[in-house]
Amino acid sequence: MIRPVTTHLNSTLRTTLTVAAIACAAGTAGAQPCDGGRLIHRGPRSASELWPRRVENPNAVFDTVNGRLMLVCTAENGRSTELWEWDNFNWSLVVPQDGASPPAARGAAAVYHEDTGRILMFGGTLNDGTDSNRTWLWNGGFWDEPYFQDVPPQPLHNAGMAYLRTAGRAVIFGGLRDGAEIDETWTWGVGGWQLVTGSNGPRGQNARNTMAYSPSMSAVIFCDPGRTNRSPERDGVWSFKQQGWMHLSPTAVPGAGGDSPTAYEPLEGAIIRLITASDGLTQRWVCNQNGAWRLDRSLVPSLPAGLIDMTATTDVRRGKVLILGRRAAGADLELWEQTTSTRAAEISTPELTFGSDSNAYVFAAGSGELEYQWLRDGLPLTDGDTFEGVRTPSLSLATQRLRCGRFELSCRVCGTCGCATSASTEFAIHAPADFNFDGGVDGADVEAFITAWTDAGPGSDFNCDGGTDGADIEAFFVCWENNCAG
Repeated sequence: MIRPVTTHLNSTLRTTLTVAAIACAAGTAGAQPCDGGRLIHRGPRSASELWPRRVENPNAVFDTVNGRLMLVCTAENGRSTELWEWDNFNWSLVVPQDGASPPAARGAAAVYHEDTGRILMFGGTLNDGTDSNRTWLWNGGFWDEPYFQDVPPQPLHNAGMAYLRTAGRAVIFGGLRDGAEIDETWTWGVGGWQLVTGSNGPRGQNARNTMAYSPSMSAVIFCDPGRTNRSPERDGVWSFKQQGWMHLSPTAVPGAGGDSPTAYEPLEGAIIRLITASDGLTQRWVCNQNGAWRLDRSLVPSLPAGLIDMTATTDVRRGKVLILGRRAAGADLELWEQTTSTRAAEISTPELTFGSDSNAYVFAAGSGELEYQWLRDGLPLTDGDTFEGVRTPSLSLATQRLRCGRFELSCRVCGTCGCATSASTEFAIHAPADFNFDGGVDGADVEAFITAWTDAGPGSDFNCDGGTDGADIEAFFVCWENNCAG
């Protein structure tokens, strides 16, 4: 879960504070400005890191209500559908409360349905080689099938799907059924599935990675990748609103014939595609509201050439396009961000907790050597007994010395394109009954407190009144007997 940047913490919670800062930098020297998109590789960072490594047919969807990336995919063992969550720093496997998941369905379509607060998944090819037309919903704890099944689309796989916010309905288009390309367009929402009729839209096909919702146009945009021969009246870029399809432009889509990701980019307020050019660099193409494409820039660093199993979505909370893919069949799934901030740094703060040994991390990327400076209440920190690593991306905090403290922590990152400071995170640190932070309240906490009180050490001023005296002993035992958090 992503929480607001300003977070009050207490020392009964034990893990790590994490902030992420992404410093924008110039691409090719002298050729591009410092603002605009830039690719950041987010991992996996190590072989031991929990990661959706060799899952198949990933579908990246963004939960706009809770502000998180969700990944719907076929499990590595090929037996079931898995759901993963990315908190902007770590992946976690989401396990249904009843332990039951949908069967593996390769090529299923998935999207976050804001109106119901559900992840919607449809279709896909089952392990026996047949296609499915089952509708699945993730409600935050369980997978289930809606009771209003009425008449769903016929079985298919590799359809395109996006959520049309203005209608409160998911739009599914195209796909493959028994090797044939499907022309149909359906929507799903209150009342179940509805077939869109009387609309001469784009020609059906493998529509994976071709659709995205554009808030600026209040429409779902389809970018025909041109995988087979087309006629001009059905080529190019289309928009879908409640009234049906509208042909915006027959202009050829960049990266035609490939699996280049299509996504909405908040900075431009437009649909973008990222393609690999002949020079190996990733080109960022922008589609305007008339359906015309322009080459914006080459991104340095670029995506690796030849990525497969690609999927993309937009983190609308932080203004990033999130791209997943793998370099070869059976390789680990990798994650990149295409940042869109025009500032020198962009900051996001995952869920914050605090413990006896804590570190703060800042992640930055840019041209040239980056410089770091951690700040307390806006003033530069220096290395000492309380803080260590104040000029590095990783700051160590001595929690015992920070009891009864209240301050704001931030980090300033400077690169070729300037400097930026992360939003401040407020610490409100008190002394808990678990005085030694070992995860339990017992006699060891009494011993640790008495030792600290005798030596007038860190935490001995238990009641935070500015002195160490008998009132601190009384306050400690009242807290200890009630297992309090301080």
